[in-house]
Amino acid sequence: MPEALVEVTQRQPSCPARESRSVTLSAAVVLVMQKMATIVALVVVVPVRRVFFACRAAVCPPVRMV
Repeated sequence: MPEALVEVTQRQPSCPARESRSVTLSAAVVLVMQKMATIVALVVVVPVRRVFFACRAAVCPPVRMV
């Protein structure tokens, strides 16, 4: 019975360099995607906000407090 447990719990030898490379690659891909998302947000959101506030100012001029 103990022999069967030993066989089940033994791990296959693996290449740690390959695993760490894949982790590094996936981390690099995630960082690049985050940077791209930030750039897209800045390129798209800033002009859209400017247009929104320009239209809002044209439709609803500021009200003076007396």
